[in-house]
Amino acid sequence: MPKMGSFLLLFFFIFPVFVQSQNTSFFFEGFKEADKHLTLQLGASIMSDPEGVLRLTNKSNNVIGHAFYTKPIQMIDKASSPNPSSFSTSFVFEIVPPSSGSGGYGLAFLLAPSTQLPGAEPGWSFQLNGVVARPLNVSNLPKPPQREKISASYDGNTVALISSLCVVTVLLMGLLGYFLFHRREEDSEVLEDWEIDCPHRFRYKDLYVATNGFKESEVIGTGGFGSVYKGVLSTNGSEVAVKKITRNSHQGMREFAAEIESLGRLRHKNLVHLLGWCKKKNDLLLVYEYIPNGSLDSLLFKPKNGFVLNWEQRFNIIKGIASGLLYLHEEWEQVVIHRDVKSSNVLIDAELNARLGDFGLARLYDHGGMSHTTSVVGTIGYIAPELTRTGKASASSDVFAFGILLLELATGRRPIGSSDFLLVDWVRDCQQLAQILDTADPSLNSSYSVEEMELALTLGLICSHERIEVRPTTRQVMRYLNGDDILSFVDDWGSADYSQQGSEFGSRTFQISDDCGLLDHSTKVKHSTADDPKTIALISALCIVTVLLLCIVGCFLSFRRRRNSETLEDWEINSPHRLRYKDLYAAIKGFKESEATGIGGFSAVYKGVLPNDGREIAVKKRCVA
Repeated sequence: MPKMGSFLLLFFFIFPVFVQSQNTSFFFEGFKEADKHLTLQLGASIMSDPEGVLRLTNKSNNVIGHAFYTKPIQMIDKASSPNPSSFSTSFVFEIVPPSSGSGGYGLAFLLAPSTQLPGAEPGWSFQLNGVVARPLNVSNLPKPPQREKISASYDGNTVALISSLCVVTVLLMGLLGYFLFHRREEDSEVLEDWEIDCPHRFRYKDLYVATNGFKESEVIGTGGFGSVYKGVLSTNGSEVAVKKITRNSHQGMREFAAEIESLGRLRHKNLVHLLGWCKKKNDLLLVYEYIPNGSLDSLLFKPKNGFVLNWEQRFNIIKGIASGLLYLHEEWEQVVIHRDVKSSNVLIDAELNARLGDFGLARLYDHGGMSHTTSVVGTIGYIAPELTRTGKASASSDVFAFGILLLELATGRRPIGSSDFLLVDWVRDCQQLAQILDTADPSLNSSYSVEEMELALTLGLICSHERIEVRPTTRQVMRYLNGDDILSFVDDWGSADYSQQGSEFGSRTFQISDDCGLLDHSTKVKHSTADDPKTIALISALCIVTVLLLCIVGCFLSFRRRRNSETLEDWEINSPHRLRYKDLYAAIKGFKESEATGIGGFSAVYKGVLPNDGREIAVKKRCVA
């Protein structure tokens, strides 16, 4: 036999036998495993589910199966006639091949004196076991109904329907894409050159792309509240430093707000500029200008390629830090207390100028007022002694930290070393022995101005004095450094006790099958296109695909919007920030003239109500030629 697959057969067998002396009828209704007269050979078997189905072959190749009903039927009555009785029979069966085009399927109906038939034979004949089979007359049988061929070709109506649905789907997707693109273009806003230097809110996905997904390889610094990543903005190609504050840190949230409130509005050549910020759920991000040379701490104690800052560069850095502190303490609209002045928070730009940054611990108060801070924060070695007693930071506590930083630059030593070494005590002792120049950084090889070195060391000692009243103000510090005033010598240094200083703060996946072969093919062959199950199924499938496609697009857009959504904090409402054009358009009803409250030569002022919080606003619209 050729390749054989599963062969399911269901019989409703009516076998009337007409004998001259009697009329005998034989009825066979289905296959039952318990029937003792039913003999199965080779690959034949009875299926239990569905019941009464005969499987003649299994799924193997080159096999056949036999099923015999072995109860003898009296075909010749020698007493009445030596000739065989004539009979007529009819049966219903269906052969279901596993796939179209497969061969080897057939059915042979025979009468035989024995059930001993051969097994798998390569051919077939009507002579079995030496007995010639009687011819079977099938000329009077009705023709079976013509079964519709399963073909990939379709009639004209079906083709037209499919084409129409495809066109509709394409048009729908095209309209959706055009709508989204047009809406995006309509709502897009141009970023002006002057805005680049002003702090504004960044989109999270832009910062994610800029830092390569916040990869560890992009980390350029790590602090108590999070890490700093180097990035390149895709909008203008500028390099930035992105500070990602630890999401589970409550203090980190306070730091985030403090940096925007303070550094966001500060502009000075010796301060690190805050370009903008971003908040996505619990991700707090601050975007700074990128400073290529890193921190002063790295240049002093971990120099690359043997690079050593010379004295001229160091003295210029000292004056730059002092100038930045003067701006914070006296020249800005409020007093800004940095509270964490140290070498790792001073960045060095390409021209080796100092840029004071990291305002996470900064506090603001009005000129003439007092700081209301009660917590001791800072870094060991830079914390002023009075903070451990009162917890109140002041400009003088920043001056103390500046004095320690000044001694670091002059001596090349850290504030606290091994074996209880304190930098300020060591320099003070040498000063009292008139050996203060012995504390100068040996890596300078005595290549420095003696006057400037003595000034830096002495000023560092005075700024880091235990008593507040001895320390100079930042303006006095600048006058000393510029040579406008002469620094007086201090005899009474007092006994500074740094043993009680606080610790460093923050060091945070349906298949339907017809296995039985019980399909009813006696239905009409001709169908209208509208009632054709295949057409209906096709239409349904295309409709389902269209709906699913729209749902997927909608879910994607919704997910993308939620993913990139950013929360507006309470403290942002009172700060000037960029409003979306569509919000302003809705607020003043499309810039109607009825909403205008004032008109000038090149501008008009409109009254509006913000849709998000109901606040009344005045919007000035300028005409740019």
